[in-house]
Amino acid sequence: MDQSRAGVAAMDLGSETVTEWDPGVDGSVWSISAMGDAVYIGGVFGMVSGERRNNVAGVDARTGKCLAWTASADAAVWSISRASNDVAIGGDFASVGLSPQSGAALIEIEHRMMVVERDGARAGTDDRGAAGVEVGPIAPNPCSARVRIAFGIASSAVVRVEVFDIEGRVQRTLINRSCAAGEHMVEWDCCDWRATPVRPGVYVCRVSAGSCWKERKVVVSGR
Repeated sequence: MDQSRAGVAAMDLGSETVTEWDPGVDGSVWSISAMGDAVYIGGVFGMVSGERRNNVAGVDARTGKCLAWTASADAAVWSISRASNDVAIGGDFASVGLSPQSGAALIEIEHRMMVVERDGARAGTDDRGAAGVEVGPIAPNPCSARVRIAFGIASSAVVRVEVFDIEGRVQRTLINRSCAAGEHMVEWDCCDWRATPVRPGVYVCRVSAGSCWKERKVVVSGR
């Protein structure tokens, strides 16, 4: 029986043999934290269980498959710890996902499937197999005439980018189409669906992919 494992392995304490659990990490794992049916790993790697995961990942403790959690880091993650609904990571990174986060980050996980990052954004997913979504800083913000919205998705999906007013009314749907995995950029001209400039105030940009979504606020100033 082939017991070779890449990056990380599980041992049966009774028989002292390697179990069938195999996330298939393509690099080095420096830290592990397990709780319940989830195992979180940090290190220097780019793929886990055949899916793109940069230096940090969550995997199913039973199957070894990736969780929907996609808080990728742009450099090595040396430590990772989970307690209750928080996952803390530390390392050499300067950003987590598309958000600046230097050296340390704290991520809250609700009901395993809901993710809220403490960087001024709200995010969630309703499906364990949904494509992960990241939304970068909206720039410029505040804005007056045109704003750029950067986003990334973990796997190909139908992506919908919408702008809401603070009361939750849709002002504009910027895109609603299939997008490949990776990073993308869209622009909003600060106009509603009638091509009328919106009033100054706070608006919410929501990026949805599958049953994942993430929101960021944008402030529109007077022209």
